[in-house]
Amino acid sequence: MSTLDLVGSGFTQQSFPDDGNPGADQGQLDIGLLSDETIDLGSGVQLPLLKNAEGVGLIDLGELGGLSSYSLADTEVHARASSGAITDGGAIAVSPNAGVGNDPAYIDLAALFDQAGVDGLTDQILDAARIELGALASEAESTNDVVTSDYVIAGAELELSSPLVGTLGTTLGDVFQTAVDPVSGLVSTGGALDSLLNQIETTANAIPLVNVNSAQVTIDGLDTVGQTVVDELIATPIANDSGSISIDLGTGDVHVDLAKLIEESGQDLNNFDPNTPLIGEDVANAIANGITESLSGITTKATSIIESVLNDLNVKVELNITAGVFPLTATGGVLIEGTLAQFAGTEAPAPTAETELDLLGIIDIGDLLNPITAAVADGITTTTGPLVQGVLDNVGNGLGEVVDPAVGLIAGQLEPVLRGVLDRVVTITINEQPTEDPLLTDGDLGADSFTVRALSVTVLPDVAAGGLANLSLASSTVQSAAEEAVVAPVDILTPTEGEEIPVGPVDVTGTGEPGTEVTVSIPGQDDQVTTVGEDGTWTVTFPDVPAGNHTATATDENESTDEVNFVVVEDVDADAAADAVDADAAADAVDADAAADAVDADAAADAVDADAAADAVDADAAADAVDADAAADAVDADAAADAEGSESEATADATADADAKDDSNGSSNSDSDSDGKEKPKDNLADTGANGVLIAGGIAVLLALAGAGIMIARRKNA
Repeated sequence: MSTLDLVGSGFTQQSFPDDGNPGADQGQLDIGLLSDETIDLGSGVQLPLLKNAEGVGLIDLGELGGLSSYSLADTEVHARASSGAITDGGAIAVSPNAGVGNDPAYIDLAALFDQAGVDGLTDQILDAARIELGALASEAESTNDVVTSDYVIAGAELELSSPLVGTLGTTLGDVFQTAVDPVSGLVSTGGALDSLLNQIETTANAIPLVNVNSAQVTIDGLDTVGQTVVDELIATPIANDSGSISIDLGTGDVHVDLAKLIEESGQDLNNFDPNTPLIGEDVANAIANGITESLSGITTKATSIIESVLNDLNVKVELNITAGVFPLTATGGVLIEGTLAQFAGTEAPAPTAETELDLLGIIDIGDLLNPITAAVADGITTTTGPLVQGVLDNVGNGLGEVVDPAVGLIAGQLEPVLRGVLDRVVTITINEQPTEDPLLTDGDLGADSFTVRALSVTVLPDVAAGGLANLSLASSTVQSAAEEAVVAPVDILTPTEGEEIPVGPVDVTGTGEPGTEVTVSIPGQDDQVTTVGEDGTWTVTFPDVPAGNHTATATDENESTDEVNFVVVEDVDADAAADAVDADAAADAVDADAAADAVDADAAADAVDADAAADAVDADAAADAVDADAAADAVDADAAADAEGSESEATADATADADAKDDSNGSSNSDSDSDGKEKPKDNLADTGANGVLIAGGIAVLLALAGAGIMIARRKNA
């Protein structure tokens, strides 16, 4: 299989990063690039992709020749693409259900009739068929690997031409003429109007001085009623009840508004589920049934027309009379005229009577015409009118019996052929998404990409597996990376780095990702396991950590780790306090001895000396006590200084560790992007418009207007 990527035909693609992300990439359909493309229909038959100057080809782009494409990948986690009838900013510029317009694109189905293999398909039954398309567009956007998409199609119509239907007018003309034969009997011997003529003639002969030389009754235009009805019948197309299908009986053209037909079924052409056939079984049935319904409406329409035509036929009763007595006589005519409806008594006014006789005053004109007019009125009321109306009613009521078989014959030949054409020449998919059922393949940019096509056409689906060729209109594809969730690393808060802790239980506290399991270890101690709370903190206790240098290591289930060094020491503050107490006791003992000596001495003489000695001793003792306290204070001061120095260093170290972990994460992310997780290149934001259309032997990718048209071709087996 070979693939031709027609990049210049309106295809655009952008990836992030892309030379500093210069902005959106936009392209316009290149008609010249496509004009030489052909589809191999087998047996050496090459069909041009686009209609050429001779009108040969599969597609006429019409207004779709102005399609364009838009691609933007501005960050790693965002990509946007659109194609078709779009604005400069990539927005869809199509009004849904606006119709196909005056210059629609179309796919010429008749160009494929010879290869379709439809039973009964002849040029007489169907000599032209095409699917017309209005403006269309699609768009797709991916943000953090979450995709949204849309498509719009202004309209879709099916145009057919059937010479067989076009002959229906001629066929029905003969049928209609035969149907009105009973009206001719009205003027035949014994007919209603012939009887009226006899009554008028008798009335005229009864007038004094009047003699009827000859009399006749005629109906003008009766011999052309059939053609008159046909002319009116084909003057305007017939249609089904909703108007979604119309048939021009004069040309044999059949028009099907597919969007309207779909709407009648409760669906919307612009709200189809992914990969929905435009002409599925239900729509094909609706088309066939709608055409049959329209043709069946011929009887009703023809009945109305023929009744109107018959009612408007002009009836003439003409008398040639002689009035007077020789030699004073005058010869001339009397004309009684009106429509058939007037003679039937269903339309006013009644027929009129007039004469061009110049009776020279022999007979009063009124005396001549009044009895004749009265006879006409009486006949219409009593006998002639009901008889004429009865004939007209019978013609209308019986029209279906002669028209329906003629219509049924044509519909019976057309319907199966039409179904075969719709099923075997092309299949059309709306809102095509390769990643959805039933296709379930990759998007056009490969794995993890998403593609939406406003419309896709498979040409001759039964000729080869997957069709002979696939054509896609307005295709948009996007791909972006998912934003990775931020997971909090494990971090030890206490002890701080280098902190000195008294012998006894040691609490280790820290932070981490809520809900994750954290294991804390100190060499020589049993591991402590806990779960990070909802507030992101955790605490474990080692019950008996001996004096010495220790390292606490915390590791969570995400393999994040942290460690801290600390020292467990004896309680030096307690020793210093004991020394101070001993010093005070020694001083007190000296004071007691001095007091005893003072008692033994002469009270008066030695008092001063004793006091002086006592004072001296007291002073020494006090000095000793002060020295002892000072020594204790010195020990306390050292401990405080050490503690303060440890906290400052720990804070500095903690800060240094955090920076290091940040650096490590940055490196890890960098590695992950480059080779850590072998992330595919296309996991970066990527966007474009293209499509791979695959068929039997050769696949051709036509990116028309952002993959506006894509074609893949297969040779017949």
